[in-house]
Amino acid sequence: MLKKASKLKEIYFSLNIQMFAQRKSWIEKNNTSLSYNDVTTEWLKNTNPNSHKVLDAKYFVFKKNKYIVDGINVILDYSKKEKEVAEWLESIFGGKIYMVPRVNKPEGVQTADY
Repeated sequence: MLKKASKLKEIYFSLNIQMFAQRKSWIEKNNTSLSYNDVTTEWLKNTNPNSHKVLDAKYFVFKKNKYIVDGINVILDYSKKEKEVAEWLESIFGGKIYMVPRVNKPEGVQTADY
């Protein structure tokens, strides 16, 4: 799986860099000013890939309330794909990534995947 993720990373980043290079050339050719600064290369220089393990969050805080994983009302039930994406993100960018639990009760508490 890591070889597959590595290949996807190579394709994605090479396409992304090509896209920005094409935009830059077009902007320079048409004498148009940039409405943004491309910081992709600079940002990637400051990453720390594979610096942490992807961990399961033991609780979730929402509007000053702490919801602790209990396996009933607050559960960790992410998919294999979600975990793979989190691990891929960490392998590219590094940093701390937590798999966030889902809050069933009380209703209306929305959580992200990571």
